[in-house]
Amino acid sequence: MKIPEKIETNRITIRKFRATDKNRFLEFMRDEVSTKYLMFTEDQKTEKGASELFEFILNAYESETPIFSMAIETQEYGYVGSCGVSQIEGNIWECYYSLNREFLKKGFATESLKALIDYGFNELQIDELRAYMSPDNPDSSRVAERCGMEHKGIQIHPIFKNEGKLYSITASKK
Repeated sequence: MKIPEKIETNRITIRKFRATDKNRFLEFMRDEVSTKYLMFTEDQKTEKGASELFEFILNAYESETPIFSMAIETQEYGYVGSCGVSQIEGNIWECYYSLNREFLKKGFATESLKALIDYGFNELQIDELRAYMSPDNPDSSRVAERCGMEHKGIQIHPIFKNEGKLYSITASKK
């Protein structure tokens, strides 16, 4: 899979991470409130672990197995968060979206997810896009619902094996 250089909407640009994003990425990863519902290891939430994760993502862009993990940027604020997609199985993909705490409730997550949905169906030609999330994270559920994703109940994640809410949208429902 080729990672796009950028995906643009009215207010945001989804783009590959840059070395200059590292401080804001580390700020997010070390913020217990921001990462409360996310599946990062405790080590990844340390400066050392988050730095290693950041470098891994940067290096993966040029590898044979690139990671579709991208920065979310606005003209006004610069880096505000991250989003991405990954293949689960066959033509079923998973998405994620996360924002640094000070940029919550400004519509950036919804705009990012809508852009990922469009890109996934139009460019990657996927059949289904899923979002798995903590049952205790109502904000993430609202973002998925605003983007037309259907709640499919509590499910076991096929890779990580943890239990969480599943939201899904298919190409035919987009």
